[in-house]
Amino acid sequence: MNTTYGVLNNSSLIIDTDKLRENVRTILRSLPAGTKLIPVVKDDAYGMGMVGVARTLSAFPEIGCLAVANVSEGVTLRREGIRQDILIMGSTLPFQYAPAVECDLTVTVSRLGMVPELAEVCKAQSKPLNVQIKLETGMHRIGVEPGKELAALIGELKAAQEWVHVTGAFSHFAWPGNAEVCEAQYKKLLAGAEQLKAAGIPVPMCHISASESSELFPQYALDAVRIGRRRYMDHPKKPLGNIQEVVSWRSYLTNVKQRRAGDSLAYFGKYVLDKDTVVATVGVGYGVPVSVGVFVGVGAGVGTFAVGITMPLSPEFASFAYATRISSALLYKRYTICPLVLHQKFSTVPSTPA
Repeated sequence: MNTTYGVLNNSSLIIDTDKLRENVRTILRSLPAGTKLIPVVKDDAYGMGMVGVARTLSAFPEIGCLAVANVSEGVTLRREGIRQDILIMGSTLPFQYAPAVECDLTVTVSRLGMVPELAEVCKAQSKPLNVQIKLETGMHRIGVEPGKELAALIGELKAAQEWVHVTGAFSHFAWPGNAEVCEAQYKKLLAGAEQLKAAGIPVPMCHISASESSELFPQYALDAVRIGRRRYMDHPKKPLGNIQEVVSWRSYLTNVKQRRAGDSLAYFGKYVLDKDTVVATVGVGYGVPVSVGVFVGVGAGVGTFAVGITMPLSPEFASFAYATRISSALLYKRYTICPLVLHQKFSTVPSTPA
């Protein structure tokens, strides 16, 4: 049986790794001297394929740390041979402590009581663990409040310093496009970092800025910036003009047909044509798997993935894609996309991809 058919999916996301590399170079050049780039590859690298993207990024000697949301993602990257530091930005649960220690992940400490729990696991494995402190500055999700709560955490850190090593402190802008909010959070982060240092807890790395804030407010770069969306596309509303679109979404027209006024399209009759219309059905939606293709350059692999209608990530579409985390899982399981309505007439139905 011949099983070497290549990609058989009706729809594909195409990631151009040459453009991805160039975007990374652009971002690195834009950072102040001494500021590191921490690529965020959580949520399957925002639907673009975590392992493939991580391998591309880890080839940069300037990148010494990747960030993910949870331990399962960090363990996956270790299994795939990623050797950079891996920061777990989200909450690590007690049953995840042992694999985090075993896989040399950097865990975020975001609540009181967590440090002594981690220390016990480290003792059991005879292996210390790196952690970063999440400081609550205004996001109000997870994190330790500077002041009295942070003072209590400092006591826990000192008691566990043989096993739990602090490599940084960070926070998260709640409104990265709002100058006043960002400034207030920035100052609160610095106050928390100073409280740690004054108590004898080193803070080798301090960071708060991510994609949008790095574009709009570069003064908050500090020791590192965390970049996710910006690797793939420019700012959707205030583009700087120096980032290329890395991703395109391609599919086939599976049917083109004349429909009459009053016909409803797809489920539940929610879209009704108000006039005679040529309707094209695109091969993407519920039950239609999407392949995620990572290729190197236009010359290598694009033929494999040239599967029809190409829809570049315009600012409007890109912000929709980013907000809803368009990924193979999302499109396969959760969303039905209404057939594309074309108001021009076809003389013939295309027999090959456009």
